[in-house]
Amino acid sequence: MESHLSNFTRLEPVLASLQVPFDPSVARDVMTEDNEVTIKLLYQLFVELSKRKDYGPKGSAVESPATKTGSSLSGSNTEV
Repeated sequence: MESHLSNFTRLEPVLASLQVPFDPSVARDVMTEDNEVTIKLLYQLFVELSKRKDYGPKGSAVESPATKTGSSLSGSNTEV
């Protein structure tokens, strides 16, 4: 469970920069496999990404907010 929490901690600033509502209760509900909350979160992410001009239908050339701020998860161990 600790690794899940760590992953959500890393996602929180990215989701905030995309203006996708995310808080500890949402993270808990996703971790406990609450399908309604998970689908809502994914849909909100889809809507916000669709608003961005650099978002293509095949996911081409999307620069993440983490990349823009200099934060990067590359090279670190992450669990999915």
